[in-house]
Amino acid sequence: MNLLQIILELILNWWACKRIVITLFQLLEFTVGTTCSGPTLYTFGFRWVAMDSEDIYVVNSFTTTPAHSLTYPHSAPNATAAFVSLFTFGYTGEVKFQIQVIELNSTHVTVGIDNINNLRTLGFQIILHPISFVKIVDSINAMSSFTSPSYALQPKSFFIMPFQGFWHIPDTENVTIKHTQTQTSTDISYTSDSQGNTYYLNNTHLVLWIINDPLPAECTTIRITQIKDLQASTRPTIQISVPELNLVYDTLGQYDLKLTASQVVINIQVYAKCFKNKKYVSQFNKCNTCQSKRYMNFTHNCYGAINTLIYTARLTQTMLTSQQLVLYLYATSCKITWLLQTSVIEETIILQVQQQTI
Repeated sequence: MNLLQIILELILNWWACKRIVITLFQLLEFTVGTTCSGPTLYTFGFRWVAMDSEDIYVVNSFTTTPAHSLTYPHSAPNATAAFVSLFTFGYTGEVKFQIQVIELNSTHVTVGIDNINNLRTLGFQIILHPISFVKIVDSINAMSSFTSPSYALQPKSFFIMPFQGFWHIPDTENVTIKHTQTQTSTDISYTSDSQGNTYYLNNTHLVLWIINDPLPAECTTIRITQIKDLQASTRPTIQISVPELNLVYDTLGQYDLKLTASQVVINIQVYAKCFKNKKYVSQFNKCNTCQSKRYMNFTHNCYGAINTLIYTARLTQTMLTSQQLVLYLYATSCKITWLLQTSVIEETIILQVQQQTI
């Protein structure tokens, strides 16, 4: 298991503090604590998501002195996008600011703050991810209470509305804002209001889905060749090779193959030796979203001098993430699966070839 990445989403603020400090401890569990260096902290509410993923990386910056740009190191070389989730701000006068990611490379991420006048502290997270892991559906600049449109539910995904900026005029009323979600069997919406107070904290926030069910690679090209192999007598009945990685699997067993986000396309070859009164049936994951027609199935016999079938499948990542493949090599069959580890371990068949009696 990886170190849990805890993503916090502010859903309720009601404070008269000048400064709030958040502390977060994480490993297999986490604890959040707050301190308030001001008159009163009435209510502080948040929603959280914990992800065990090598592809998500969270930078925590809960007690930050504002600057026009802030740069942080990270260890997510496959991250291609990032967003900010803003929680708290300390101030000494009217503040109107927005924070967003302005630069991301393989080792560092930089956020920019457009206006730091009267800002004393900030508390926020930066969430780094492969671009296919997050779907931004809206960007809201809210000046008064409202109810959002309905958004269609996304399977195995988290719906969040991270704040990006605030406009606050002190000595009006306490800082109050609340986001309340309403979900049906098909869609989700939310209400943004000030819990009955007349003063609504003007804000900018995103509406997005964090995808917790990345899709496996698809076999975008399939080629099946029948040949007379002069070296067939020296080969096992079933053999798997990965030419790009110079890997050959010819011994019975189970093997793990890790593909990085940069390995978008890779070829898998399966050698199957022919025998009298035997045939081979094969199955390939062709289309993740096609439901009843997800797999393509074939049956092949060997005739005459043909003694070998070669299955060549070109695997293409549909989501640029790290992929965990598991290769199973048996006496008369093989199977390649895609492994997803969330709250449970799920395996999806990418390719399998089986010998059967005619």
